[in-house]
Amino acid sequence: MDEDRIRQAFFSVQGIVDGLVGPIVFLILYRAAGLNAALIGALAVALALVGVRALRGQDATTAWYGVVGVGIGAALAKATGSSDGYFLPKVISNVLYGLAFLVSVLIGRPLIGIAWAFFHRQPLERGYRPDVKRVFMALTLMWAAAHFLRALVYGVLIADDSDRTSALATATIVLGLPLTALLLAATLLVVRRRVA
Repeated sequence: MDEDRIRQAFFSVQGIVDGLVGPIVFLILYRAAGLNAALIGALAVALALVGVRALRGQDATTAWYGVVGVGIGAALAKATGSSDGYFLPKVISNVLYGLAFLVSVLIGRPLIGIAWAFFHRQPLERGYRPDVKRVFMALTLMWAAAHFLRALVYGVLIADDSDRTSALATATIVLGLPLTALLLAATLLVVRRRVA
C-alpha cells in the first residue's frame, strides 16, 4: 500500500464514511426489522459502497475495509445469536491498536513519531530522535488510552445481559469520528508547537 492509500484509509472523509456506514445501517435496520435484516442490509450497503467507489473511479480500499468489518461482525452476530456480537470486532481491534501504541512507547519507537516522519517524508529515525521523543511518547500514550477506552466501553456494553445494540451503535459513532477528530486536533496542535 502506497503513502496516498494509507492517508486515504486513515485520514480522509471517504475513509471515515466508509467505516461508519455499516454500523449506522445496522442500527436502523435492527430496530426496524430485526437481526437478519440488519446483517443483510449492512452488508449490502457496504458492498454497494464498493460499487459506488469503483464507478466514480475512486480508490475502494476503505470501502473494502468496511465490507470486511461488516462481514466479520455479521458472522459473529450469527454465531452468538445476539446483535451485540456484531460489535465484538471493535473490542478486539481497539485492544490491538491500543497495544500497538503502548508497545511502541515501551520499546522507545512511539508510533506518532513514526507517523510524523512518514507523513513528512522524513527518515523514520526523525520521528523518535531524542529532542522530540518525549512529546511523541506522550501523544502515542494518548492514542493508546483512547483505543483502550473504546474497547472498555464496547466490552462493558456487550457484557451487559440486556440488549445494548442501540448503545453500542451510538458508542461506535460517538467514539469514532468525534474522538478521532479530537485526537488528531490535539496531536497536530502539540506537534506544531513542540516539534520543529
